Amino acid sequence: MTTLLLASTQRTVGWVLASIVLVGMGIYLLFNFRIGKREVGSEIELAPNRISHADDDLLETRLLDRNLAWSLVTLTVVSLVLPLYWLMEPARQDNAAYGWVKRFEKRGANSFEEACVSCHGPGGVGGVASFTNAGPMAVS
Repeated sequence: MTTLLLASTQRTVGWVLASIVLVGMGIYLLFNFRIGKREVGSEIELAPNRISHADDDLLETRLLDRNLAWSLVTLTVVSLVLPLYWLMEPARQDNAAYGWVKRFEKRGANSFEEACVSCHGPGGVGGVASFTNAGPMAVS
């Protein structure tokens, strides 16, 4: 008895979701294009970068000094922290490699305990289970 792949539940759900997304995208594009047509020619008023900013007299007072001070603080922090990061990076890489090896050694030991100890013994030397490779294809 075979099942028809075309009528599977997963495929049906996929088609329903795809059609919902396509209909939603079509509705979004329809509304977006209709709204976009009204503002043609008014880019100067609507563009976010077209607002009038403060004049030079206001900008060259406390506002500029505060921004320059924060820029200096940020530059100082970056110039102090970046060399420290560079100094610590080789040790971080070595520790990551060591941790990776330890983590996978532990996983391997757990897998050996669960799957192999019953036949090969605790040290992996064998001899615990009886020899099972006896038949016409056995290695002599």
